[in-house]
Formats: sequence, C-alpha cells, structure tokens
Amino acid sequence: MDYSPQAKILEFFVAILAGLEHLQDLNQAAEPIVKDPAVARAWGQAGWAHYSGVSRTLKALSQAEVDHMIQVLRSLEQPHIYPEVMLALATQGHLVLDADLTPRPVSDTSTDYPDSAYGLMEGKQIGLGYQSAQVSFRAPTYRRLLLSSVLHPGSVVSNTQTENLVRAAEARIRLRPLRRTDLLQERLKRQIQLSEAIQQRQTPLQTDMQQVLDQLAETGQQILVHPVELAKLEAEYEAKDRREHSSTASSAACALVWASFSASKSA
Repeated sequence: MDYSPQAKILEFFVAILAGLEHLQDLNQAAEPIVKDPAVARAWGQAGWAHYSGVSRTLKALSQAEVDHMIQVLRSLEQPHIYPEVMLALATQGHLVLDADLTPRPVSDTSTDYPDSAYGLMEGKQIGLGYQSAQVSFRAPTYRRLLLSSVLHPGSVVSNTQTENLVRAAEARIRLRPLRRTDLLQERLKRQIQLSEAIQQRQTPLQTDMQQVLDQLAETGQQILVHPVELAKLEAEYEAKDRREHSSTASSAACALVWASFSASKSA
C-alpha cells in the first residue's frame, strides 16, 4: 500500500505522542503502533507506513517545513501545558522543572549522522553521538511534560546549556519566575565567608610547609657542596701531612749531625 507524505508525517506525530524514543519503534516496539488498526482508524487512516518510509519522508523535508512542523506541534501542546502550570501553582504553590542533557549514542563507526561527536554517553562511556538538551515540567495531571528538546553534538556539556534550558522553559510555560537575587547574594556571602575561613586555616600550614621546603632546599645544596668540601679538606690534610713528615726528617738530621760533632770534640 502506498502512503502519502502527509500520512507519514501524521504517523511521525503519532510516534511523538506515543513517546517513542526511536522511529524504528513504530514497527519494532513490543506493541508496535503500525500493527494496531484501532489507532489507525482513530486517526482516520487505512494503515501506517513502515518506519523506513517515514524516515525517508522526514529526510526529504526542507528546513522551512521542519520549522513549520515544530510550530504546529507547539501549538498543539500549549493548550495542555499552560493549564497544568496554573494547576501546579494553585495546588503546590511552585513549579518543578527538570533540565539536563540526555545522551543519544550512535554507532562509533557510523558516518551518516551529521554534527555527531564523541562525548559521555550511556553508562558513563565515551562514544559517538549527540546530547539532547531537554527540560520537562512535573505536571499534576500528566506527571511529566516535555517542554523543549534541542540536539547538540555529543561533546557538549551540561553547564554550557543552563541559560538556554531556563529560557526554553520560560518560553513554554509563559511565565518568568521571580529572580531571587537576594537569596543568591546570601549564598555567595556564605560561600565567601567559608572560603576565607578555610584560607585562614591554610595560611599557617602553608607557612610551615614553606619552611620545610626551604630546609629541604638548603639541605640539598649542602649535599651538592659536600663532595667539593671533602676533596678540599683531603687535599689540605695531605699537604699538611707531607710538611709534618719533612720537618720531622730535618730535625732528625740536625740531631745526628750535632751528635757526631760532639763525639769528635770529646775525642
């Protein structure tokens, strides 16, 4: 059976609504959508195309068509998001948002994924893939609503996307939470005080450590100089020893001459 591009795009929307992580799950999930005729009838379709056909149709879309699809999806989602936001504020008094990067690994040998890069993937292993910057809202009725998902190269780290995630969440919930700069200033003040206290404890230790290092350096210099001094002392000792032996021999000769002179005079 042939399916129109519109039918395949609709099938793609159904996959999103079903929460499928991979397009191939349309056919290969435990309970695949394409084998459920009731779902097809509910959407006014005679049936569903194979996921490979849906993939080819998506690949052929222009950027303008993709942007239009995103706008359509957001317009469909917004009526469900905003009431849940108001309900959470009314019942809980606050909103809980979850934001982080979700790894999307691909085969390390693949060359078919543009802008993929090596980074931290599932199981804290380095691999080829993407990082999906996602922010979701804990809704009272639906448990969790995905507000935004942006694909980045696998080498991207979460701390570079914090501001983008916050702004994406604010754009979807259509609220801008109060910026509690006073609380931030208090936290910064406490952190500065803690850092100063640690520095005060470290200063005497650093002084003692420097003294030990200086003594080690001085000892090292003495060790280097010791062979030179030893050789100098040995040379001086040998020279002195020779002079002492020479002086002793001269004294003995003089004594012998004097003894001979005294003997001849007596005779």
